[in-house]
Amino acid sequence: MLRIKVSLKLIIIVTSLCAIIPFNQVLSQVKQEHPRIWLTEEKLAELKNRAERGVFTWQRLKSWCDEHINDPESDFLASPGYSTNFLKALNFAIAYKITQDQSYSSKALSIVKYAINNPPRGDLVDWFSYYNWYPSRYALPTIALTLDWCWETISESDRKLIMDKIRYACNGMLLEEDKLDWHQPGANHYLGDMWGLFCGAYVLANEPGYSDDAQRFLDYAKLMLDQSIKYTKGEEIIWENWGNNIGRAKGGMWDEGTGYGCVNNEMLFSSILATMSAENISYEGYEFPNEVIKFYCYAITPDGKQTYSYGDGAVGELDATVRLPIVITIAVASEEYKKFGQYWINHFTSNWTLHYKLYNEFIWYDDTLEEVDYSNYLPDHYFVEGGQVLFWRENWDNDATWMAFRIGLVNINHGHNGFGNFIIFKGNYLTRDTAVDLRRYEDYSDIYHNVLYIPLNQDRRMYWGASVIEHLKNTEEYLYFAGDMSNPYLSQPEYRNNTISHKEREFFLIKNQKILFIMDRGESFDPSYDKIFQMYVYAAPQNEGNFYRVSNGHSDLLFRSIYPDNSIITASELNNLPIVKISTPEQTRGKTFLTLLKVTSGGGQLVSSGVSIEGANLVGGIVRSEDGLRDYVVVFSNDIQGDPIQSNNFTISFDRFSNIIDLYVMNCPPSTQYYIKLTNEGAHTNITLSTSSLPDSFPVSSDSEGITYIRLNVTGEQQPVLPPSGIRID
Repeated sequence: MLRIKVSLKLIIIVTSLCAIIPFNQVLSQVKQEHPRIWLTEEKLAELKNRAERGVFTWQRLKSWCDEHINDPESDFLASPGYSTNFLKALNFAIAYKITQDQSYSSKALSIVKYAINNPPRGDLVDWFSYYNWYPSRYALPTIALTLDWCWETISESDRKLIMDKIRYACNGMLLEEDKLDWHQPGANHYLGDMWGLFCGAYVLANEPGYSDDAQRFLDYAKLMLDQSIKYTKGEEIIWENWGNNIGRAKGGMWDEGTGYGCVNNEMLFSSILATMSAENISYEGYEFPNEVIKFYCYAITPDGKQTYSYGDGAVGELDATVRLPIVITIAVASEEYKKFGQYWINHFTSNWTLHYKLYNEFIWYDDTLEEVDYSNYLPDHYFVEGGQVLFWRENWDNDATWMAFRIGLVNINHGHNGFGNFIIFKGNYLTRDTAVDLRRYEDYSDIYHNVLYIPLNQDRRMYWGASVIEHLKNTEEYLYFAGDMSNPYLSQPEYRNNTISHKEREFFLIKNQKILFIMDRGESFDPSYDKIFQMYVYAAPQNEGNFYRVSNGHSDLLFRSIYPDNSIITASELNNLPIVKISTPEQTRGKTFLTLLKVTSGGGQLVSSGVSIEGANLVGGIVRSEDGLRDYVVVFSNDIQGDPIQSNNFTISFDRFSNIIDLYVMNCPPSTQYYIKLTNEGAHTNITLSTSSLPDSFPVSSDSEGITYIRLNVTGEQQPVLPPSGIRID
């Protein structure tokens, strides 16, 4: 199809931190007094006010501390690698800061000293060679924040013990700097390392004998933060990952997935909040926090029970691992999006959390923050540029139709392939995703998603290349989203023996009818590798004449194959999920498919047929509107590469169901004038398009996306709608 690159401009006024703070220059900005991380005078006053008012988050935290203050220290290291259990020490540390009760600070210090003296494997440096990211994400912040928040209660000797270990750990981390994890600003490993370095460096800063090392750690942490910010803005970073150095988180969704993306948000915004409190650095104008909130506004299903999920670990459940990162995101969002985020967490998540997140919830959830219902302000669609995902909502009601379309990028370990995947929801899922439904997080291959499937010799996760968004347009009547997904396959290393030479997909949604046309083009180097339109559905499809019905008990998904004429539809199960496959018996290098889907209430009908086209290599279909008063005729280029229509004169013929016709001719050369001539013989209609003037014709032009649209009011007979007749489904 015509290569039109989408460009969404965003003005960011954040100055690069690397430009603000030259490396190897002693920082004077780090505040002298403790606490330095998060707990400014204003924040502490706010927290003490919450405690005095007896807010739920404070009551829950304090009662947990009182209940567990006599637990053995070893209990807080029960999980491998100083994982989340260790964070519970910070519940005691913040309880001390609010109450000044030193029994809490003593408990926090006791847990930290026990951890230092009883590492799970060797000394602190071994955390980073064996347990990878867990110590930097969990151990270092816990140790550093405990020292920072309880500073005045800790003896000089214990301060030295802890600061020595922090310096030892940070040095150990930087010894690992050449590893890949340190060069992936979109990965949770990287962001966890960055958060750990910030915590360690800020506690050591300005302390005699430690300040030079603190400066070195801060230099690197700020370099990491600078690159992370660039990554979220879709800008170029200094490291190359699998041939790519362009950030892929713009829009609020991380390319390593939505499950790990929650971790990324928590680590990134925790680090930003640390720099704000320790050095008073401003991030005014930084849009990514707003984008994260906006992503969740659109990503949640209309019933409010889960979110769009992608990547390993993604299930979309609205538990504390989703809620808490958004609570922290709100703290750095703009005033408008703070209120949108507050509405989201108040209406779709519970004010509860895991025990190791109690301190975070108490610090960052502001019960006095005004909430604003964003449904009055946000449009019906949102494009997540970094992940190449487009969301559409019929409206903001809990009974609305919701769709997610993905062209797709893959670059990080936890990402899935599934280029061209789509999900449809009304009342419940109509088309499904195996990673969410079955929690098969390693089902990253194409075969586990709703795609045009072409078998691969090595169906493994793809790190190289990038799909290209070619069309994105939203109007009051329709939504058009299309892209070329060939490059990730063609960029695979030779040893993977890639089989795919071309793959692209177009989504065309007639919004008020919930009619979706999907145009697929696929080509393999070897014709023996089949091309199959496949989608996982809620239930086994039922034959309804010339279409099929999938019901979820609330709504129906109706579908049929428009092209090829000899397509074979099969229904089976894969991994206990119903799956529909459409293909043809021929073995050819290239195949194209045009599939029609419609979302209706239970028992709805799909009145449709194919159309005939002479003079151009086009395929298309006609479908009647729900009220029977209008026909929609949509045609696409059938060129295997999807290149624009080359013909200067072609005719579309069909038997219409109605006397009003909305005609959409896709894949035209952009901004090209055609002359349209209409003739009728009873219910049979011929529409001729020519670049030259015709007798009794009138002009119409294609738009910048190559769509030629016109509404025609025809008089005369209409095609009768025949009752359904049974046909075979294999």
